This record gives sequence, C-alpha cells and structure tokens, in this order.
Amino acid sequence: MTRIALIASALAVLAGCGDFDSSRRREHLDQVAENLLLAYDRFDAGDFDGCVAFCQLILAKDPDFTGARELAEDAAKMKEREKLLVLKRAHVRELADALVRAFDRFDARDFDGCIACCAWVLSREPEYGVAVELAEDAEKYKGREEYYDFVQHKVNNWRKLTTTGDEAEVPYTDYLTYPHLAGFQPPSPTLRP
Repeated sequence: MTRIALIASALAVLAGCGDFDSSRRREHLDQVAENLLLAYDRFDAGDFDGCVAFCQLILAKDPDFTGARELAEDAAKMKEREKLLVLKRAHVRELADALVRAFDRFDARDFDGCIACCAWVLSREPEYGVAVELAEDAEKYKGREEYYDFVQHKVNNWRKLTTTGDEAEVPYTDYLTYPHLAGFQPPSPTLRP
C-alpha cells in the first residue's frame, strides 16, 4: 500500500470513530497522520528504530491500525537485514585481509605461512574454494620451483579480484556461506596468522 493510500485509509477509519466529539476526533486524526508521516520519513531515512517508535505511538491510540503494524514489522525486518549486511561486510573484510596475507606469503615463498593463512580463512569459511586451492597448491608445489610460476599466475589473478578496506571484495563472493552469522552472532575473536 502506498504512503498516501495508507494515510487516507487511516484517516477514513479514524474519521468513522463515533466516540470522539468532532474537535477531539480532528486532533486525533491530525496526530495519527503526523505520526504516520514521521514514521515513513524515518523509514525512508533508514532510521528503523525511529519508524517503529512512531508506529507504536499510532498503535497506542489505535491498536487495530494494520498499516502502522505492517510498517513497524517492515522496519524491524529492514533493521535485521541491515545488521546482517554489516556483519557480512566485516566477514568479507577479514577474509580479504587474510587472503592478501596468504598471497604475500606465497610471493615471498613462505609456503607454510601461506598455508597457515589459508587455514585461518577456512576456519571462517570452511568450503571457500580459493583458500582450499591455494593451500593445496602451496603444499603440493613448495620446494618445486618449476611449478612456482604456474601457481603465481593464479595467485596474481586472485589478487586482482581481492580488495581490502571498507568495501572489501574477495574472489567468488557469491559462494561465501557466512556460517558464523547464524542468529547474527558476531565473529569470535581468533588469533590471525
């Protein structure tokens, strides 16, 4: 339901309330309309707590107003999605940082260090293919100089797909499973390689 349709619906329902004298009814309608507009403004601004608070003011006066209840539920869902997105971004940043360390250690021919970094990534994202493949390659080819260039080519391609910082990216992000995010549990602190 659009914002205007919802407000019109609310005003029509509330206008039919016969237990108010006309001045009190008008005041009540004005408060509901104002709170509904403010709730929508808060929703549009991404202030989902503020939206819910204004909806609760409406519902305190009219508990049967489904539009305000639905808007409050939508705001609560959006807040949960926002929390999840923040946690997912933090997860990807951690993975990107660890992958860059793994790539750097591979470049330095510190294959055991590379494997340790990959193991840390796999402790966070158990089936992440890039970490699995890099760890296997580092183990398989350590000390075998003739294969270094072949693996180095893959590492350079992965490095191009990896960025760090606030908007971190890792190769094949779409395949991440975020196993530690069930129930919005923040990542447990672990020593990094």
